Amino acid sequence: KKEDKNVRMLYVAKTLNDILDNYNPDVLAIESLFLFKNHKTVIGVAEAIGVIKYLAGVRGVKIVEQTPMQVKSSLSGDGHADKSQVEYMVRQILKLGNDKKIIDDELDAMAIALTVSAMRE
Repeated sequence: KKEDKNVRMLYVAKTLNDILDNYNPDVLAIESLFLFKNHKTVIGVAEAIGVIKYLAGVRGVKIVEQTPMQVKSSLSGDGHADKSQVEYMVRQILKLGNDKKIIDDELDAMAIALTVSAMRE
C-alpha cells in the first residue's frame, strides 16, 4: 500500500507475466467487481483488473469472471454464505486440513478457481 500506484501496477503486470510464462493457462478466473464502499480501493482494483485483462487478452487466455455470490453458491450451496463456510469448503475440496493458515486473498483465489473449474467440467 505504501508503494506508488504505478509501481504496484508494474508489479501486477510482471508477476502475472511470470505466472503466464510458467503455467501457460488457457483460462484465467477473476472475481467481478462488486459493491465497494471505499472508492479509493475500487479504483486501484479496477486498474489492476485492467492490467490483468490486457495481459490475458494479448496472450489469448480466456477470462471468466464470477461474482462473490456465484462463488459462495457454487461452493456452499448458499449465495449468502459467510467467509468461514467458504473456507471450510475450500479446505475440504483441496484437502488442506486445518493446520495451514490461509489469508483472505489466498482463500478468495482458491474459491474462484474451484468455482470456474467446476463450471468447465
